[in-house]
Amino acid sequence: MQKIFILLIGVIFVNVSLAQNHKKIPSIDNCIGKNFSVVAWVLEDTMGMANITQGAVQVAINDLNASFGDICVSFNLCQYTVLPNARQTKTRIGIEDKEISTIHQVNNVINIYFVEEVIADASLTIAQLGDTILPNLNNPITNAIFVPKGTATDGSTINYALGRFFGLQYTHFGGDELADASNCATAGDEICDTPADPGGTASNCHLSYSSMSPSLDANGHYYVPDVCNFMSWYSAGCKSSFTNEQYNKMSDVILKGRNYLW
Repeated sequence: MQKIFILLIGVIFVNVSLAQNHKKIPSIDNCIGKNFSVVAWVLEDTMGMANITQGAVQVAINDLNASFGDICVSFNLCQYTVLPNARQTKTRIGIEDKEISTIHQVNNVINIYFVEEVIADASLTIAQLGDTILPNLNNPITNAIFVPKGTATDGSTINYALGRFFGLQYTHFGGDELADASNCATAGDEICDTPADPGGTASNCHLSYSSMSPSLDANGHYYVPDVCNFMSWYSAGCKSSFTNEQYNKMSDVILKGRNYLW
């Protein structure tokens, strides 16, 4: 009887401990039950080549469906249009993107533009895909997503783009988040279940640091970023997931900021 009593106490202790640990992990708040219509615009290169087929675009859409299923969101490719192009092979953010999205856009759906190259502002180190500005029906660029054809089907770029479109920042945004997460609500990407990220690089999914991305934070603690997060800038082959809080953030934007989308 005494052994049974001790065993029972042990089981209760383990269960309570697991429950307490589980409380530290945020849950996904919403199952949205939303199917988005997607219109794909493909800009030909200067040789008149599309360089991405409808089948390849569907592969990218399938990647989105796999990643967003956790919040009951799906995407349906309803239109694939190839646009003749003589000069906009390289799309500069803030210039050609505005022109293209103003001329070619379907209202109330997700418009994705597949281009040869996306060129961001010179102050940035990587093209900013998607847009986190709250939508404005009079400003087409807030409803446009530009994706390079060459990385559209790598399983990462398209998820990063939709993450931006639905309100997420990249994980090392701001660059001032502490490794112990004590300022996670106001620093970095302001998502507390994404570890602080110095913006390093990853080779074969193993983190490496440089003088531009220190291994220690302001308190002398080591960074341990998630190189597998879609919103990081690590190798595409490493990235495979969003966190629960990222899902909750995107759900909030879908339900409130982009609720006009079909």
